[in-house]
Amino acid sequence: MRTGDDDASAARLHKAGMASATYSLTVVQGLDRPLAVAAGLGDGLRHLLDFRLGGDHVGMLTEAGICSRATARSLCRVRFTGEVRAVPEGRVVLAGEPVLEVTAPHAVAFLVQAELLRRLRFQTAMASRAAGIVRAAGAARLIHRPESGREVRSPVEARSAVIGGFDATCDLDAARRAALPGAVLTDGLTAGFAADAGVVALLVESIGEADTDLVRSALAWVHSRRMRARVGVAVSGGDLMRRCVQARRRLDGAGMRYVPVFVGGRLDEHAIAALSASEAPIEGFVVDPAGAGAAGGDPEMVSRLVVHRGVPVLQPGSDPGLLPASKQVYRGERGDLLVTRGERCPAGHRPLLELVMLAGRPLRPSEPAAGPVSEARVRSRADLAWLRHAASTRDATFVAAPRTSPRLRALRDRVANAEPSALKASQV
Repeated sequence: MRTGDDDASAARLHKAGMASATYSLTVVQGLDRPLAVAAGLGDGLRHLLDFRLGGDHVGMLTEAGICSRATARSLCRVRFTGEVRAVPEGRVVLAGEPVLEVTAPHAVAFLVQAELLRRLRFQTAMASRAAGIVRAAGAARLIHRPESGREVRSPVEARSAVIGGFDATCDLDAARRAALPGAVLTDGLTAGFAADAGVVALLVESIGEADTDLVRSALAWVHSRRMRARVGVAVSGGDLMRRCVQARRRLDGAGMRYVPVFVGGRLDEHAIAALSASEAPIEGFVVDPAGAGAAGGDPEMVSRLVVHRGVPVLQPGSDPGLLPASKQVYRGERGDLLVTRGERCPAGHRPLLELVMLAGRPLRPSEPAAGPVSEARVRSRADLAWLRHAASTRDATFVAAPRTSPRLRALRDRVANAEPSALKASQV
């Protein structure tokens, strides 16, 4: 239900003669990582709910040629009253496909798309890095641990790692705030050792040599408090394979074969893949996906104006491959089909973009975070498994890049050639 502030904002925008515009946030072609794991939608929706056009926005609007300074000033304090269609978090998006499209009066759409791009680009990059590390780790468990001394954007960074497939995070504050599975990493029985009853893994850090007495104390501590946690040993430093073997032998000799050995440190996808393929007794990794970097680089995302006053457009100098008009992606067994919004869904396909906000209000007001993280993680794992299976079988009918519908190709050509027919709203 719309509030009085929403009605007032819509009326002021209408009085100012502010035309509607659609911006599309799209994943662009990368060299070595042509797919991305969508993340950040919940954070973006919260920004839209809190948005107010302020005095600091006046200069931005006038410099961009969106409206005059007087018009911009008359719109101060207006809210976001538009609509948002987006790919659910955790869904894998291919290069050339939109992650989110926002439609609103042009002044508001122009301002919010820049902040949406910043938030979704960062969190999608983090989720995509995490997915790459999960793939490299195979069946091993992954724990997110922010590196000390590095600026961390918690809890969104930890949340993105879990969406990408990590099992838990050592950032317990982020775990509590974002309802994530937590893991305690400590070098002794400190006051914070059993601070959170919701942990799924409890790690005692050891540098190469497992302190068996400390592990026994940790096991007794967890048992006495009836915590649903698993005690493990995390080794780090040089010669990790040797240290893991030594830790495993000490634990087995002490009758603790059920205590897993984790590896920690600054590890990227290549190092994790090499350790996973070795004979070392490693059951998991404690890593920082943001600090370690990504093999092949992060997926890139751009925001472009695609519809103005109901007419499909494409900004001059836009990246090759970007297309005009509001779009939809249909996913099927043969791959993805990129179409103009409103085209019929082919048999055996399903739409990826969903309507998540209408008239400035989320369609699920009770869940502004866009759904539980567990659901997003299930989506990412299912999509990545499907893509890996299709690539490994080399099915001749599967297309890894999105196909484009004839209607969308024709519209692209008309807009590129600036034909009068491309300016008809009925063509969208």
